Amino acid sequence: MVSVRISSYPCQAGTAVSVRIPNPCIAVKALQRQISYLMQSFRRWLCVALIAGATPIVTPLLAQNGDAMRPPRILFERGLKLDGELTDAAWARTDSLTSFTQRDPRQGEPVTERTVVRFVGSPEGLWVGIWAYDRDPAGIRRTQLRRDADLGADDNVSVMLSPTADKRTAFLFTINPNGALNDAEVLSFESEAREWDGIWDGRARVTESGWQAEMLIPWQTLRYRPIDADAAADAWDINVRRYIRRKNESAL
Repeated sequence: MVSVRISSYPCQAGTAVSVRIPNPCIAVKALQRQISYLMQSFRRWLCVALIAGATPIVTPLLAQNGDAMRPPRILFERGLKLDGELTDAAWARTDSLTSFTQRDPRQGEPVTERTVVRFVGSPEGLWVGIWAYDRDPAGIRRTQLRRDADLGADDNVSVMLSPTADKRTAFLFTINPNGALNDAEVLSFESEAREWDGIWDGRARVTESGWQAEMLIPWQTLRYRPIDADAAADAWDINVRRYIRRKNESAL
């Protein structure tokens, strides 16, 4: 479980619109299975305190799950460019989430391909950098191009954010190697709003070493607990899932 401390901003969820998803029964079952996996294995990775209207104060927590043996860092930077290149200097200075293990097909075994995920804060929102290494880039599946398409037939990476850290609700953001985006609001373990369309963006590209992606999730897209609700009101839960379609491999 990742715990991220970010001061609550006055926010509203993105506007909800109706979308069409091919093969709805299959899509619903796949999404519910993915949500169940992610909700049951939140990571605790880092903690960031951001003060609204001021320069953020970064306060790291000791990493767990083998991601690091020292307090990890998440940077607060300005001027990042959303292009999927991940060449901004901030990406090289922030710490990495790398300790993924298989959920399917061989639960608990090491992953067959390396994945690196990094987070950077900015005035615009939370940036997520993804390096999905693959020794066979030609085998990467990437058929979908449009927003809110079912990405189950493609390689993809999902990021689940729970600013309320209540172990029941969250927001799910998924991107494939083409940069096609899909999202959902998780209402409970058994209920999700697939029609939820959050305001966020992403870019991705295939490289000679696999594929990589960059997300920007504005703070106002998410929902928070009141900052004075309790001492941990600004603690987040985060999880990340990678899916390699040709291997049917799901890693958390």
